[in-house]
Amino acid sequence: MRPRGIAGTLLTLAVLVAAFVAGSTSIAAAQVQDRRQDLTIARHTDIVYANGTADGRLATGTTALRVKDRASDVACCVVLSRSGNVGTFGVAGDGLDVVTSQAELTQVMAIATHRVKVVTSMNGNMCGTNGGLLGCANQPGTSMALTVNAAGGTCATKLCWSEKTTGFKYKDKDLTPDGMLQILLKEGLTAGKAKIIVKGKGVNLDMPNLTALTSPVTMQIRNVGTGECWGAQYSFPPVIRHDAVIFKDKAD
Repeated sequence: MRPRGIAGTLLTLAVLVAAFVAGSTSIAAAQVQDRRQDLTIARHTDIVYANGTADGRLATGTTALRVKDRASDVACCVVLSRSGNVGTFGVAGDGLDVVTSQAELTQVMAIATHRVKVVTSMNGNMCGTNGGLLGCANQPGTSMALTVNAAGGTCATKLCWSEKTTGFKYKDKDLTPDGMLQILLKEGLTAGKAKIIVKGKGVNLDMPNLTALTSPVTMQIRNVGTGECWGAQYSFPPVIRHDAVIFKDKAD
């Protein structure tokens, strides 16, 4: 298993479930029979997480569990599968889609209708060195809370983040949970030359009323885990383009 490379929602599950199931140093069918681990899954009502997305993450998690990729690792003969449809928990606007405190984590973990509860994010490392921003599981126990799109996780069965020569790139063809398609972080060899490019689309993308924008417009990207923020300000007029569908300008 690769704890850092399988950090996405339900791919992190591969690490967490390993604490509950028996493992083996071999996955030969003739030696050990696979153990099926059926999991009930629920998403917070304010986020999008479909059956197909869950199945893809479970399949990737199964693959990761079955690989012994270093001396201290153990290959687990287990198949992760979804039990029933992805359900929901919480109430719209209750704030539990973003877990920001130990009290909120306790609330989510206490929900007994489903074993796996999917949230948007968790603020900080609230369950020891093996959890926090990725997810938490009771050991022993039957409750897990996982983030829908944790850094380093999988998007459409591939790693969401990849390292490039001059920075990092995020790509999610599934556009979950909030319509983000691509994020490009590019270093600047001189001051003022660094770039952050964000692209999103689809029904999950929450767009403001562009015609109502007034100068100056501030764009920000925030890390909900660390509180770090990157931003730029756009004062207009003049502006390159500003209408009902596009706002395009150069930062001040």
